[in-house]
Amino acid sequence: MSARPLLALVAKDLKVFLSDRYALVLSFLAPVALASFMALIFGGAGAAPPSRIPIRLTDEDGSAIARRIVSGSAADDRLDAVEQPRDLARSAVRTGDAVLSVVIPPGFGEAAADALYGDAEPPELHFLHDPMSQSDVSLARGLLTRVILEAVTSEALSPGDRQDGLIDLLSEELLNNDVTSPDSDEDIQRAEFLALFDGGDSWWQSPAPEAEAGRAELVEAFPGLADWFEPVPGEPIEAEADPPGDRGLTLPYATREESIAPGGSEGEQASLAAHAFAGMVVQFVLFSAVEWGVVLLQERQRGLWKRLRSAPVSRSTLMLSKILGCATVSLAIILSVFAAGALLFGYRIAGDPIAFAATAVVFALMASAFGLTVASLGRTPQGARSVALLGVLVMVMLGGCWIPSFLFPDWLQSLTPAIPTRWAIDGFDGVFTRGYSLAETLPALAALAAFAAGFGLFSTLAFRWSEP
Repeated sequence: MSARPLLALVAKDLKVFLSDRYALVLSFLAPVALASFMALIFGGAGAAPPSRIPIRLTDEDGSAIARRIVSGSAADDRLDAVEQPRDLARSAVRTGDAVLSVVIPPGFGEAAADALYGDAEPPELHFLHDPMSQSDVSLARGLLTRVILEAVTSEALSPGDRQDGLIDLLSEELLNNDVTSPDSDEDIQRAEFLALFDGGDSWWQSPAPEAEAGRAELVEAFPGLADWFEPVPGEPIEAEADPPGDRGLTLPYATREESIAPGGSEGEQASLAAHAFAGMVVQFVLFSAVEWGVVLLQERQRGLWKRLRSAPVSRSTLMLSKILGCATVSLAIILSVFAAGALLFGYRIAGDPIAFAATAVVFALMASAFGLTVASLGRTPQGARSVALLGVLVMVMLGGCWIPSFLFPDWLQSLTPAIPTRWAIDGFDGVFTRGYSLAETLPALAALAAFAAGFGLFSTLAFRWSEP
């Protein structure tokens, strides 16, 4: 095979590619733009402070400890803590204005002080969380744990105990539990690994059939660590009972967990699946709308629109027919994808079914008007497709289709209401996870309808009916 014709063909293809500015944009500018966006979200831009986590606190106790928890949370610069009555706090989590609500019940302060020394059962704090914001919820829990422990120990311990006394108590607790002293690095690694499992030494050395079956499962899962699961030679370690009144320090509170998603942990998983399907529905409906716009451009190139203009049909009728045709296909995509997700992952509409139907219809109309806008702005089908696909990718990212918008920096979150995909995701999340009624979905419906009207009006005025 001769090299000269091969090189000539390669050079021809490269020249064609380099002369296509739309292909260059999609190949080089698009990845840079998308990667820059991801870098902004995850701190690649440097010094931007992280977003504060919105939480709500309800103090139904009024004790000094409860007030310290509220003030300590408000003083933490990583929390956006607001004190509200129970109903308002619950509503804030349900509507997405807060990721976590904590109710401090009556009598909490006194009971927590007693529970710190193990003299009473720890009182419960009621946690209501948003499963769509898992990472923020986990971080807020950790920050609140520190605030609560500081509040309880500050009130329950004398000034001396807060410093050296507390350290002494904790050290004594550790010394009392130090039944073995690892001899090597591997002993330390083994001990740290086994400590990850519930049950402690009594479970690891128990002859009970349930314990033996559990150990067998671990050996099967980690065959390379089989010797780590063997009981330590010698007498089984018997836990010594704590003397009455000498239980040491204990966690002074317990939690009662509740999610805004119905159905417990399974319901939370289903809600996350519904959010993922909502993101893909929004993205691929917009992709479909772009293709409708490209087809319209191709029809204009072929002179089809000139022939249609000679027919006794108004321009508005022609444009409306395109919008309705694209909207019908978009609606079919929405219903099919959500139905498949419901069958595969078991999520259900938690809100008003009419609100879901309205969101689907209005979003389908908005997408079809967007496709018409693509046809109005594009000069060639190839160029319109390249630029429009880049625009769709930016919109789905800013709308929270790929990454939840609460992870965005504050300045970026303030821009998302100007993106139609943000309202579509809010509407679908509302009816699938937050149990929105039709009235609660109205802001998203109004925003989508406004975008649909704007796209439709612009495309009607700007559309070129004949190929220049």
